[in-house]
Amino acid sequence: MGDLLGVAVLGAGHMGADHIRRLDRVVSGARVVAVADPDAERAKEAVAAIPGVSVHTEAEAALAANRRFRSVVRIGPVQVGIAYDGRGREKHIAV
Repeated sequence: MGDLLGVAVLGAGHMGADHIRRLDRVVSGARVVAVADPDAERAKEAVAAIPGVSVHTEAEAALAANRRFRSVVRIGPVQVGIAYDGRGREKHIAV
């Protein structure tokens, strides 16, 4: 991943899918590495064109399973506490 900012997106509805698209195609220096949405098919569809993104139905599972992100974008009513990286440091969470 190099110098790219790995981002986990929690929520893949209309706004979440737009954030995913913008992070992938518009934002320089960022890469979507994980997405979580209760609707697994919706999450898969939102990242279908982006290789290597892990897809989860629960936010906690996405955060626990993926250590490549340094930032989290929360969309909608997804509830999650503060995220920590594998070294015990807080992750940045945009709410």
